[in-house]
Amino acid sequence: MELYFAPMEGITIYSFRQVHHRFFPGMDRYYSPFLVATQTHSFKKREIREILPENNQGICLIPQILGNHAEDCLEAIRTLSSYGYREINFNLGCSMPQVAKRGRGAGFLARPQQLDRFFEELFDGMEKDEALSDVRLSVKTRIGDSDPGEAARLIEIYNRYPICELIVHPRLRTDLYKNTPDLETFARFYEECRHPLCYNGDIFSTGACQEIARRFPRLQAVMMGRGLIMDPSLADQIRESSGQKDPAADGMLLEKYLLALREGYLTHMQDEQVVPRLKEIWYYMAWHYDRGIRDSRLMKNLRKVHTWNEFAQMQHLLLQQW
Repeated sequence: MELYFAPMEGITIYSFRQVHHRFFPGMDRYYSPFLVATQTHSFKKREIREILPENNQGICLIPQILGNHAEDCLEAIRTLSSYGYREINFNLGCSMPQVAKRGRGAGFLARPQQLDRFFEELFDGMEKDEALSDVRLSVKTRIGDSDPGEAARLIEIYNRYPICELIVHPRLRTDLYKNTPDLETFARFYEECRHPLCYNGDIFSTGACQEIARRFPRLQAVMMGRGLIMDPSLADQIRESSGQKDPAADGMLLEKYLLALREGYLTHMQDEQVVPRLKEIWYYMAWHYDRGIRDSRLMKNLRKVHTWNEFAQMQHLLLQQW
């Protein structure tokens, strides 16, 4: 079973992927934060920077696109193909309100007839374009918009098209990241979906991954996001539990990792932009600690400081307690 790093907007950018892979090479694949397929048929400069091959050397990157018009998405796929990508992921999982209200991401799931027509046009366009003859499309989805009963119709649609892999996050769009993953509805995908399947959702420990693998033994892969920000060595721990990799990272290694992240960010960010980015990462890393440390004055002060020197000192003290 392969291990994938989920895209997280604003966090898993190319400099992050480079550093994470250098310190914790347990991932089989990284997925880029979504690139928006627009009517201009061009990506923004920062989006192009994300998928440039020279910025992703040594890792397997699957670029992800977001859109709801087939022709726009076809042009996005053609652009990505020109950079050498042979697999592209289509986002039907993003539940952010600013995305969903435009009928993109998980917001598209509320319109199954339109989604069906979209896939028909998209795959027909890919089939007719010789330049895309060897390009595969995977899909990342939720189980529905607002009702688990929507899963049956979605499975019917997905089974109709040559999707190379279906990545399923078993929450509804309306759940955002609240509530718990609906494993009963995921089991329906597992039994009825004709495509290779990847599970995504709330993998925060080796035990959680092992339980999913035990319950769904034919899974092709497991995708993790927040769990890998919380503990960057989680994939290596999962590998270690089956005798393949080294055990969990300690505080000293994590401090070197975070310092390298800062240096990576500084190659394309201003210094004052870096501390807020690291604070966002520490929002998830704080989950590693018990409530006493999460609620401590030290952790609260870490969230308040603005200069790197102050932040680094508090980070050092927290990592001594990792």
